[in-house]
Amino acid sequence: MNYFEYLYKKFAPSFYVKNDPLENMQKFDNRFRLLNLSSLRLTSSMANKILEKRKNRQIQLKRFDGLISIIVPYRNRAEHLSKFIPYMKEYLSKDNIQYEIIIVEQLDHLSFNRAKLINIGAKLTSQNSQMIVLHDVDTLPQNIDYRPINFPLRPFGSIRENESNIKDNIFGAVNFIPKEIFFQANGFSNNYWHWGSEDDDFLMRLLLIGAIPFVDDLGQFFSLPHEKSVIQTSDGIYQKDEKIVKELLAKRENNKNIFSNMKRGLLDPTKDGLNSLEYELIEILDMIDYKLIRVKL
Repeated sequence: MNYFEYLYKKFAPSFYVKNDPLENMQKFDNRFRLLNLSSLRLTSSMANKILEKRKNRQIQLKRFDGLISIIVPYRNRAEHLSKFIPYMKEYLSKDNIQYEIIIVEQLDHLSFNRAKLINIGAKLTSQNSQMIVLHDVDTLPQNIDYRPINFPLRPFGSIRENESNIKDNIFGAVNFIPKEIFFQANGFSNNYWHWGSEDDDFLMRLLLIGAIPFVDDLGQFFSLPHEKSVIQTSDGIYQKDEKIVKELLAKRENNKNIFSNMKRGLLDPTKDGLNSLEYELIEILDMIDYKLIRVKL
């Protein structure tokens, strides 16, 4: 056990959120429920802070018309992108959704930083955009309503992978965030490199400002076949070399340690996010069906 693992096991929060004042509220619009917090392990002070925010938050869930900005963090997924763009164009057009697709491509050889790419995309959305859609490039909607909504939403109850596996109890892959709430939460942390924990960190940021996420249990996505990103290096190659895989997994463990500190209240989200974002803009290309933003981090 290395030193970071020791610290994580010794000081990781162990308080499970209970007595959520909103836990037993009826579903909204017969479809949406509040995200269940019972699996979160937090310090008691952080849990109480979040529960107090939930107790005092007024909830009036509603849809409205407006422009949505679909932000796709991207690198070395050309095959997925070639399927994603035409699929989304057809899917959104049939419902007359006003949308822009923003592909944010990382060009350097650093570890992938999904969160930072999302922050860049959010900063470069159209001024009149109403909602930010955080969207993985390998995830295709089946029955999803993309109209803007006034609260954060995980718009699915399941993601079908290779037509068999089901995922649930995550706050990632695809999320709908009203633009004003995304900026109020200061976006994502910029410190999560490679893969893992950045979505959990962002969820905490939403909870700490009282922006209560909903879940649409009936929503479904289909995931295009892909290898596990956690063993992918910056060149897009999926690694089998044990030494390289060990190095990649160590980065994931480092992300877990950062998130552990976030859950314990040791990190200040107001000092790390959109307001501390630094990057090099290489070019912005207006493609036929999307905007391509190419950057170095």
